[in-house]
Amino acid sequence: METKQKNNASTFLTGVLNQVLDPVFLKFGCVGLFNTALDFIVFFTCHMVFGLDLVTSNVLSFSIALLNSYLMNKFWSFKSSKRYHKLWLEFTLFIGISSLSVLFNTLILVYGAPYFPLILLKVVGAILTPLFNYVMYKYVVFKIPRDD
Repeated sequence: METKQKNNASTFLTGVLNQVLDPVFLKFGCVGLFNTALDFIVFFTCHMVFGLDLVTSNVLSFSIALLNSYLMNKFWSFKSSKRYHKLWLEFTLFIGISSLSVLFNTLILVYGAPYFPLILLKVVGAILTPLFNYVMYKYVVFKIPRDD
């Protein structure tokens, strides 16, 4: 019984390690780090320098990072080569999935702001949303269809 549990744990850890070392995942992580920095810079500039409210600052910063994320993930991370007539679907899926992320991110800020520092809330959002995004981008948005 113990050997079977060790084998299961070993198989699980090997699977996780293979996923983390996957070049696509590593590129996605680099794009994510860059866009997180871009999001933070734009957010705090809008909010602290220009005095925009939390929601406007967050939606603006997230939208700028989102557009950059689409371009970088499409052409570098996932190397999607969808034909022109399928780009509208790919971009629509990307925006739809990412909109769920910005909604979740904004809710964290709005409901957490009275209790926690903004930087902490931005970090929490930056940790939670990429996992959802990676799975959805890899298997839904940028997946390579067999008949394409």
